[in-house]
Amino acid sequence: MDFLPGKRRLIRRDGVELFHLHYWHDVLGPHAGRSDQRVLIKYDPRNLSRVYWRDEEGQYWKLPYRNRALPPISLWEHEAALKRLRAESQQQVDERRLMEAVLQQRQLVEQARRETARRRLGWPARERPPDDASPAPRTAGPAAEAVPPAAAEPEETLGEVTPFPVEVGV
Repeated sequence: MDFLPGKRRLIRRDGVELFHLHYWHDVLGPHAGRSDQRVLIKYDPRNLSRVYWRDEEGQYWKLPYRNRALPPISLWEHEAALKRLRAESQQQVDERRLMEAVLQQRQLVEQARRETARRRLGWPARERPPDDASPAPRTAGPAAEAVPPAAAEPEETLGEVTPFPVEVGV
């Protein structure tokens, strides 16, 4: 856990807040709202659904989202959603708005992925492929001999090439 980035936060009565997200675990109960000292909270930028807190004895505890129904997000998704919310002039950012923005971004990405797949396969954008679409049957007959790419194109002459001393073994 020592290699993970971290930020100092207060353990408040409602848990720990980091990146506009709230985290809670029962292990925080005795410490919640009782100290003015900030503690180091470690996080994995690839998955913000849980953070890590090290107690006085040196043991790390996983602190999950306070609302466990929320999906895991990455720090990159969080920053993109935050940027989008601020561009829409929403100065107040809370957990609900942030998650809505992340889910909207995921829907856009999924739509773009589907559209790209359709276009790669040659289907029109708004038309579904026929249900009986299957590859054309192979015709029986002599197999065509493959021509290697080097034989298909004329070889270019590079002229005299002098090897490096390492290649000659000097």
